[in-house]
Amino acid sequence: MKKYSGNHSVNSKKKHGVIRHSGLVMCSIFFILCSCMYFGMFRVSAKEIDQQRTSDAIEICYTSRLIEPGDSLWSIAEETITDGYGSVSEYVEALKVMNHLDSDTIHAGQYLMIAYEKL
Repeated sequence: MKKYSGNHSVNSKKKHGVIRHSGLVMCSIFFILCSCMYFGMFRVSAKEIDQQRTSDAIEICYTSRLIEPGDSLWSIAEETITDGYGSVSEYVEALKVMNHLDSDTIHAGQYLMIAYEKL
């Protein structure tokens, strides 16, 4: 039968203590990282909340407009654009989609669907 010296037992205990300690540290780091990612996903700025409240209060309505001689899609867009669009160009594209238009060409006597915001 082999006898183990007292040092071997002490070293073994230290080794297991280090392993347990490093495992605990790794678990703690993992938990902290997961918590940061979880709470970071649900962080919302006050500006986003304000924009959501504003957009909830705005109702989008539609009307039709008779195209008069001399009207262009761009002139109508400039007259009827709402705050929800970043530019007249963006609104012209939205009008084309709403009215199933392939180009900017419109003709007098036709009707154009226009979106507007109702507060």
